[in-house]
This record gives sequence, C-alpha cells and structure tokens, in this order.
Amino acid sequence: VYTVLESDYKNTEIIVVSDGSTDRTIEVLIEEFKLFEVPPVIYQTIKTARIHAYYRSKTCPNLVVIDKEHGASHNAGDAVNVGLNACRTPLLLTLDADTVLEKEALSRIVFEFLSKTHTIAVGGSVYVLN
Repeated sequence: VYTVLESDYKNTEIIVVSDGSTDRTIEVLIEEFKLFEVPPVIYQTIKTARIHAYYRSKTCPNLVVIDKEHGASHNAGDAVNVGLNACRTPLLLTLDADTVLEKEALSRIVFEFLSKTHTIAVGGSVYVLN
C-alpha cells in the first residue's frame, strides 16, 4: 500500500481487498490508515463472495479497503473480481500484498496507455527481493 501511495503518479484510487484473511490484515489496515466503515457502493457486475465490510481512510482519501469472505477454492480470482467491481477508473492494476513498486512505475504504465492507443495491457519486470 505504501509503495503505491508513494508513487509519483497521484491520480489513483487504491482498492485493497482482503480475501477472508485470518492474519489480522484488516485490523492492521484499520489502525494504520484510520479506516472507517461506510456502506459499500459496488455494482456487482461479476458475481463474487459476500463482502463483510467496506472502508475508507481518514488519512488517505484515495484508499478503499474491502473485507470479503474467502472465495471458493475453485475461484482463486474472487478478490480480483471484487476489485474489478469496485473500480471506478478506466485502468486497473492488480498487485499481490507483497509487491513493491518503483516510484515511477505507475507513471510509466499510464504513459503506455496514453501514448499508444492500441495498448490493452502492460506488464512489468519482476525482481526477487530477500
């Protein structure tokens, strides 16, 4: 979350989806980002598991956190589908919780979409960090 917040590209909405995690993810996010629960405003275009709670941040107005029940084992992309349903922007980037972005990564990605109108997807380089 912090590497996206620290990006040089500021026109973002960050949607964090917790897929029924039992490791205190939601509690840590609530404390760290001063989250407060709001009624979910999600049009369920793609059917997903039930959403438990929808949060906004007092400290980061562009941060949304969604707590959902764990998706069925046959639907590993359920958390991504919740994010797709909640997304209100023309571009969507999916990341795992342990992903670290370079500061310029989002600007470079958006540049590809804006400068080359035929672009439908952009991928990045992956490096292993220890």
